[in-house]
Amino acid sequence: QRHEHHACGTTTTAKTVKSACVAFRDTSIMAAAALPRQKRDSAASSKILLKGTGGMRMVRADGLQSFFELKEPVWESDKHMVACNTCGDKFSFIIRKHHCRRSGIVLCDRCCIKIPLERFAYMDPVRVCAWWREQCEYENEFFQKNLPVLRNSKVFTVEHNAEKYPDIAVELSDDDSMLTFTAEDGTPWDVVPELAVQTIHMTDDKSEKKLTLTTKKTGPIVLLTDDKEMMKKWRKSIKKMIKVLHGKVKKEIPKEFGHMREMLSPV
Repeated sequence: QRHEHHACGTTTTAKTVKSACVAFRDTSIMAAAALPRQKRDSAASSKILLKGTGGMRMVRADGLQSFFELKEPVWESDKHMVACNTCGDKFSFIIRKHHCRRSGIVLCDRCCIKIPLERFAYMDPVRVCAWWREQCEYENEFFQKNLPVLRNSKVFTVEHNAEKYPDIAVELSDDDSMLTFTAEDGTPWDVVPELAVQTIHMTDDKSEKKLTLTTKKTGPIVLLTDDKEMMKKWRKSIKKMIKVLHGKVKKEIPKEFGHMREMLSPV
């Protein structure tokens, strides 16, 4: 009888353990599905080093590239260059030729500075001409502080065409090219499933609890939340995203750089 009782107890315990394992598995799957898309993909994707024209680049092994990253510029030929494009000093054994990794123009060491270039995925700081420094530093700050904010899914009440839709998750797509909207059940929001980031404009709302995005195709889309701190971060990040995409940081190109206008113009 003790043996039969023990066997019965073992069977019951085994069923309990199995049920617990199944429940844990299902919970884990649901938790993984609830993670922001970027977090799931970053965990599954490794990065590799590639040798670029201007230095070593750290890129995703699966080949997926951020929409905000740029291709390396074509370098200006230095074969017949006798002087720096910026200061005019003649090149010599002491004054050597260098290339700006942002524009590709030829310049001397004195007229460039080494800084990170996040938009090109360079692993180490590289040479950038003084003309591009402000833009590059602005882009670096966007990549380091603002892009992670937009990649991290946040839930808003979304207002569109005088209708309010609660619990809509908003985040950038895997390649950062789209601002996506996901309904509470995990499916794309059927009203406005996504917005191409280069088409987005922002209305400067005075309210600390709403952010109005507009495109020619959709009209105003209002993000609403009581989380003032989160709204502040999103407002700042969207504003910087627009400036990065449309090159609103740099000044007009001086007349003396007219022959290099294409290289110096914001991308």
